[in-house]
Amino acid sequence: MVRKDDQGYQRFFMPLLGPGRAFFRVEVISNGESAARYHSHSEVDEYYLILDGSGTLRYNDRDVVVKRGDLIAKPTGPDATSQLIADRGEPLRILDMEIWHDRPYSSKDLILNPDFNEIIMRGPGWGGLFPNEALVSSEDFRKHYDEGYRRMKDGGWIPSKTRGHKKVREKT
Repeated sequence: MVRKDDQGYQRFFMPLLGPGRAFFRVEVISNGESAARYHSHSEVDEYYLILDGSGTLRYNDRDVVVKRGDLIAKPTGPDATSQLIADRGEPLRILDMEIWHDRPYSSKDLILNPDFNEIIMRGPGWGGLFPNEALVSSEDFRKHYDEGYRRMKDGGWIPSKTRGHKKVREKT
């Protein structure tokens, strides 16, 4: 869809992708700054088009110089961690594009931030920032999910007083 206004033409891509599944914005990153923390998403594919300037793309364990005209595609998943940094002596102007797998107002996204060892949760009905240490490992989860114990902030366990919980944890 194309609309004319006083500023020129505006292009809307939503009809191509389904309503509410895409987010686009032009962002200027000042020299020495970054667009966002080093991160990955569980429900969002991201694309960055470099409109002006040059900088560095941190992608997983590599640094790559980016410049005007470069298009970066970052798929969903913890193995696609990235950050754009304007560190070449000039601002970096980008078109930031997010494509949600489902509608953003009905799906939930987990954002992994390895620099700070944290997970961000966003979506309808929840939002939060958690250190990775607060999470239960998948092995621990499978082993203790049905037990009558609950996890504490410090990572320890205490007996649950919830009705129906069987206390099966072995004493150490």
